[in-house]
Amino acid sequence: MIKECERNGIKSRKVLRAVLLLVIGLLFILALLRIVPAVQKITVMPVRTVQIYGNEHVTKGEIAQKIGIDVPSSILTFSRKHARSALLEDNRILSVETAKLYPDTLRIFIREKPAFSVIEAAGSAYWISADGTVLSEVGESDVKVWYPRITLKSNNDDIKIGIPVTSYLVQDILHALEDIGRKEPDFLSRISSFTVNEEGAQVRLEDDRFDVWFGTSVTALKLERLRALLAVLKSESLVAGSQAKTVEIDMSATYAAVRMREMNYEP
Repeated sequence: MIKECERNGIKSRKVLRAVLLLVIGLLFILALLRIVPAVQKITVMPVRTVQIYGNEHVTKGEIAQKIGIDVPSSILTFSRKHARSALLEDNRILSVETAKLYPDTLRIFIREKPAFSVIEAAGSAYWISADGTVLSEVGESDVKVWYPRITLKSNNDDIKIGIPVTSYLVQDILHALEDIGRKEPDFLSRISSFTVNEEGAQVRLEDDRFDVWFGTSVTALKLERLRALLAVLKSESLVAGSQAKTVEIDMSATYAAVRMREMNYEP
């Protein structure tokens, strides 16, 4: 009888011990579930300083987002190769170099496409590269004067930062300007602006006395012909001494047509 009681007591203690172990295990799991998320949020050797050089149009915020350091990141797991690939997906960036400075600093060197001109559309102005990529919006405090300027009177929906302008006329203008700039930089400085609408392109020279209609194509050859024509007009004194007149030149056909009209003055 005594042995039977002892066996029952041992069995009861074993059951109680198992229950206690089960409760302790559950409590441990609950505590672990609370601790693990907090542990996961701890970043070993976090990036605390990001030094960016060479960027003018791509903002530091855009760069941080592209390479994934806009959230807490570890310098140990930061991939320079991935960062370079991600940044080069931006059409405005030509080259990227990165360096890790342990324990917590990243250095990023950016080379962007240089601004070549300004394009205006729907009341806003944008820096644009020679290949037509829209770089950034021109700020109100920016006092630089860029010539020639290109104004779009239609198809304004294709102006998107980081994307090349799709207008074939704008692309033609940029290629022609780049070409003539290498051959005749002095003449390039005389060109004030281009206006592009659904019918074609109009050119205005710096003194506002010449309006040149190029029609549906703008080429370096046409610009060279215009330069030669202006030299002839000047040598023959056809435009000298008539400051009250605007010289209109139509270069949309094979031969240029020239006529003069009275200038319009603002009251």
